[in-house]
Amino acid sequence: MDNQEKDPQKITSTSFSWKPWELFDHIQSRASMLPGGFEVDQWNRQAVKALCHYFTGCTSFEKMSPPGQSWKLHKGLLITGNTGAGKTTLMQLFKRNTRQCYQVVNCRQLNVLFAIQGYEMLGRYSVPIRIPLAEETFYQQELGTCFDDLGVENDNVRINVMAEIILNRYENSTPWHYTYITTSLTAGQIKQRYGSRVQSKVREMFNMIVLPEKDRR
Repeated sequence: MDNQEKDPQKITSTSFSWKPWELFDHIQSRASMLPGGFEVDQWNRQAVKALCHYFTGCTSFEKMSPPGQSWKLHKGLLITGNTGAGKTTLMQLFKRNTRQCYQVVNCRQLNVLFAIQGYEMLGRYSVPIRIPLAEETFYQQELGTCFDDLGVENDNVRINVMAEIILNRYENSTPWHYTYITTSLTAGQIKQRYGSRVQSKVREMFNMIVLPEKDRR
């Protein structure tokens, strides 16, 4: 179709191809426009580069694993670091990408939502989200979800909401790369808060990326 608009029905996310360095430049540009700014610096540069390789589906990502880990493109992401390290901001910056777009939802707010909507809400957040084809989401058909600030939610007397969501997404065979988590919890704290079963699934489902200790607030 010369000089005509592309037919959205014939476009898929594979029609777009970003290289890691192109996404890196895009993220730096977006970061500079944030209120108060967000600097890609010596503290977070390696994590940002890893995310750029991951969200462009570059196989080099799997060679960037730190000692003791085995990063895989088919896994999701567990972004860890102290409060103020920039975990939420980074995931907000990357949420529109050519590989897998996603929404960012706060874990504490999900607890509140469960109190209002009950188990119907659990079902919605246990699977990918179907969306209309749109240019801003690169004509992808489904959104993933980033569960932000795991561990800050209040304990629910009826059910551990985030434990149920994580287990549901595992048991529903939701592709692991549709699920991302940010948290300040350690592995031991995750086990204590959500149980050994959840900790085991988290270890299996996610690539862990650690942000160094620097408070950016």
